[in-house]
Amino acid sequence: MNSIKLRLEKFRTKFPLYDEFLRKATKFVQNLSTTELSRPQVEASSLGFNFKCPPKNVHKIYLQASFEQLYEQISELTPYCDDNRNWFKAKRVDLAQSFLTAAIQQQGILRHKHYQSLKQLWNNPNLWLLKPDKEQNVVMTGKEEYITKVINILEDRDKSKPAPK
Repeated sequence: MNSIKLRLEKFRTKFPLYDEFLRKATKFVQNLSTTELSRPQVEASSLGFNFKCPPKNVHKIYLQASFEQLYEQISELTPYCDDNRNWFKAKRVDLAQSFLTAAIQQQGILRHKHYQSLKQLWNNPNLWLLKPDKEQNVVMTGKEEYITKVINILEDRDKSKPAPK
């Protein structure tokens, strides 16, 4: 039991933002649907629409193209001698190869359960994830509920009048 507490304390001191992330997650998600969201779903969705998951693997062709583009941008600079140019070419190849063979280390605030919950939300056909008008939050609503609300707004003649000329 003590070892678990020690590991938890070590984890909290290593990632102080993790506690903040867990506490403030509900401020950024507004659930207007009848679907009950789990805690990992709320936490993962609270990051908003601009959040991107880092890639788990890198395609070799894409990496080589990126390094070629970098070399083209730098090749306009004139080196002191050809040895420097050749050294840079060799270093570029070495960096690309070591990047491809090294394991990608990801240390973030999201865990495996968060990624699974995002996948569940994405695959739910009855749940729509919407951007609010002003803030960077996430609004979740049921598909049928949203369609009926929009139809009611469009059919209400008091709310939708033509603009005066």
